[in-house]
Amino acid sequence: MIDPRSARVLAATSVIDHRHPLVRETTRQLIDGQSTPADRVTTLFEWVRDEIAYDMAPDLSDRRSWRASDTIDRGWAFCQQKAVLLTAMARAAGVPAVVAYQSVIEHRLPDRFDVYLPEKRMRPHGLSAVWIDGRWQQLDPSLHREMCDRRGLQVVEWVPGEDALLPQLDRGGQPHCTIEEDLGMYDDLPDHIVAATMALSFLHTEEFRSEVRGRRRSEFRSGG
Repeated sequence: MIDPRSARVLAATSVIDHRHPLVRETTRQLIDGQSTPADRVTTLFEWVRDEIAYDMAPDLSDRRSWRASDTIDRGWAFCQQKAVLLTAMARAAGVPAVVAYQSVIEHRLPDRFDVYLPEKRMRPHGLSAVWIDGRWQQLDPSLHREMCDRRGLQVVEWVPGEDALLPQLDRGGQPHCTIEEDLGMYDDLPDHIVAATMALSFLHTEEFRSEVRGRRRSEFRSGG
């Protein structure tokens, strides 16, 4: 368990770059007038969830591809980049925050993606965790509201005191996500997560990028 009193859970790093003017100013504007940590985190969580579109085919070259400031500037990201951004913004708001990882089965992923993601397994899937009211609470901002409405998925909402994780069922009661395994929480983006993600060879192929960004770009920029 990460010590919430450690300076590292509020520190800026090369990717959790909350001292960058874009991260700092965006956070300041969003939380203006909000006095409690829970209120700040709620606002930041919903902003990252809904204003940064999800894209299954991120352009990854090295560790710098995860930088929070670049994610704001770009306006779209995959789950791990959104998790880094929420962690950075929470720290900018004075709330201890870390990144976390899971192995997830995404049952709603179209079958044609099985060649890239056997058994529809998303691993490592990224999310964030914040220290509020004496415990780490995990927050998953991956799927934004517009995409959930369009695809009939439940929106991930955060109730302070609870975790906000990908739902097991969609709005129709059909399987959506199964969280297979927690892969740990970290005060910075771990090198082994970068390596494992970069090793997913399909992420670097035009075939996969075309599949995601072509005829169904609008769906997979928003989640899945």
